[in-house]
Amino acid sequence: MDRIDIHYKNTGRDIRLSTKDVVAFKKVLLRSIKPEMQKEFISDVTVDFYAHDKRIAYFQIYQAPTNPFVNFNSENLNFGFQLTYGIGMFLDE
Repeated sequence: MDRIDIHYKNTGRDIRLSTKDVVAFKKVLLRSIKPEMQKEFISDVTVDFYAHDKRIAYFQIYQAPTNPFVNFNSENLNFGFQLTYGIGMFLDE
């Protein structure tokens, strides 16, 4: 993964992370994730992961005050998990 784009649907804001931020976000991604079944919701934030300009995976994030949730989707793997503190803080910055 060499590029990450974040789309905030409620504000219409799009962000492409710098190379430095991609490295930092990768470190945050794997902390404290406990996979579970995906949930149905209307996402507030979408995070797209790219390798060589091809989208390889994405997060759909529901940022509710209680029980915020993430659905992870890729060609070979799909699961959900509770939004972690680290990912939430990174997205709020």
